[in-house]
Amino acid sequence: MKNEIIKEILKKCDISYSNLTKSKSGFTNNVYFIDNCYVIKFSNNEIIKEKLEKEITIYKNLNLSYIPKYITSGNYNDYKYLIITKINGKNLYSIWHTLSEKERTNIIIEIAKTVKSFHQINGDFLTGYNAVSFRKYIKSELSEIIEKLQKLNLNVECLQDILNKSFDKLFCDIKIGLVYNDIHFDNFIYDGEKLYLIDFDRTIISSLDYDMMIFKTMCENPSKFANEEDEDNIIDTEYEKIYQIFKENYKELFANKFTDDRIFIYQFIYLINQAFKCNNKKWIKQELQKFNLYFIKS
Repeated sequence: MKNEIIKEILKKCDISYSNLTKSKSGFTNNVYFIDNCYVIKFSNNEIIKEKLEKEITIYKNLNLSYIPKYITSGNYNDYKYLIITKINGKNLYSIWHTLSEKERTNIIIEIAKTVKSFHQINGDFLTGYNAVSFRKYIKSELSEIIEKLQKLNLNVECLQDILNKSFDKLFCDIKIGLVYNDIHFDNFIYDGEKLYLIDFDRTIISSLDYDMMIFKTMCENPSKFANEEDEDNIIDTEYEKIYQIFKENYKELFANKFTDDRIFIYQFIYLINQAFKCNNKKWIKQELQKFNLYFIKS
């Protein structure tokens, strides 16, 4: 069925081909390779179509050397589709264990350059947060977490103190811009010489340091965002230096003395909300304990 849909879309787009191969990645879309030239993403799910529409907008507005090239997009019956060029290489998760220490360092330096470049793009083509609405969003997230923790009869004193007494100080000087919002090794493709960034359905306008939420989480828990087939390749110790190397090569992002505190808060919100979704009280307690220890030490 899906092959037939792709064939009709390609016929509509006047694209000839020999082979169609389903990608093993692609968590939110049906993703297929067209020969070794193109990638097609398509969906008839309304939520996924909305994400795909965002990605289409980004590809139409960005022409960068480190991302795939936009070919075409549109609608076919109930399906929305996007066709881009295929990047020939391997995701970093699949090859990280094969690289030398020097190669890894060079790649992290390149990732820092790429993220910095992305942050400098004018993102007016996307809607998103301004400084006021972003602070409001984070405050709202923390308030909701406090309510959930109170229902579990857990101590939220430290969390309330941060929200009520320290929040304005911590978030007074955020910089708003284009944020990729999904930095992990499954989204970087390396061809042996050049690094490419793929998948833009989570891209937003927000505080620039918000980009570190996923990236730092990956460095601390490397297998979290990996495909099953890559999990056996992951050696935790090979990820320990990544975040520090990144920080050293994108110093502007960490120039504010409260940046690390904000990133910790983003991670806390992200992880404890996942724990709530899993109804895992032990995990919830662990995240709350980490929060308390971090800010007590601070």
